[in-house]
Order: sequence, then C-alpha cells, then structure tokens
Amino acid sequence: MGKAISSLGVALLVKGYVKATSDDTINEDKVYYELDSVNNVYKVAVITSSTKVANLFELSDSTGTNAFVQLACLTDVPDIGGEYENIETTTLCDKQRTYIQGILDAGEALDFTANYVHNTFIGIKNYIEGSELPVKLVFGGLGGAQGSVSFNGYVSARINGFGVNEVVPMTISVAISSEITYA
Repeated sequence: MGKAISSLGVALLVKGYVKATSDDTINEDKVYYELDSVNNVYKVAVITSSTKVANLFELSDSTGTNAFVQLACLTDVPDIGGEYENIETTTLCDKQRTYIQGILDAGEALDFTANYVHNTFIGIKNYIEGSELPVKLVFGGLGGAQGSVSFNGYVSARINGFGVNEVVPMTISVAISSEITYA
C-alpha cells in the first residue's frame, strides 16, 4: 500500500522569467524569490533578518532567466484530471445502451487559491498573463519527489471576494492548452 503525502509539499510552478531584484533593501510587502539550486526552481523566499537582497529575485519580462518559478504559496488546489466523454454505440440489436470512451475533458480552467500578495498579483498581470507557459504541480517538495502533473496553459489572476476579518484571497487560474501528463 502506498504512503499518503501531506499537502504541505505541494507547489504550483510556472516557467517564467526572473531577474535579480533592483531593491537596495528588503521591502516587507514584496514577494521575493530565491534559487533552490538542488531543483533549479525559484521558490518564494522566506525573509529573515539575515537575508541578503543580493540573493533575491523577482518576476520579470523576457530579459531575465527562464526557469520554473513558484508563483505563490497555495491555500487550495482544484481537482486535477477529468472524465472521459461517453460516445453512444447502441444499435437496434442491443438490449441496453452501450458506450465507448471519448475525449478526456479536464475542464476549461484550473483555479488555484492563494492569499493575495500585491507584488505576486502584479507580477502575474505584468509578466505572465496572456502567454502560454509550461505549468507544473509538484508533490513532495519543489523537486516533485512524490510525483508531478505537467501541462501547458494560460495563467491569469483575479482577486476573490472577501468579508470583514478575513484574509484577502486571490485565484491563479490556468486554462489548460495541452494534454496533462503525470510523472
């Protein structure tokens, strides 16, 4: 029997561009990325008092390094996969309806939820939205030690509704444009 994995090791990665930050000091309201050299992925940086600005990166246009980037720390992941459409093959000789498997319908878009962070939201809007990009959902850490789901898609972001005394959520939506592969 397989071993269950925790949702703590799940990350949404998008192949985009990053460049060294132009900041002189750390802006507490900003999202920075650091290179995870083991997995060659730019992950959301955990800022401490000893963090050096020189080691931090931010989303950019096509002038930066093209690599997988963890967009945000997720709070919710949608169902991945889908159902096959059924094609009816019933003839007048059959006593019941019969079917064959048709095309897989994985849905129009996958909606991932994260806490709203202004610079992540603006980075998606300015540098990622509108482009078809490789997307990867990894399990068991940034290297996908417990597997991964990969596909191409168009990424967009929106701010979700919220109420009094609630964290402001945002949705990172991915319109799937290729077959989903599992590894």
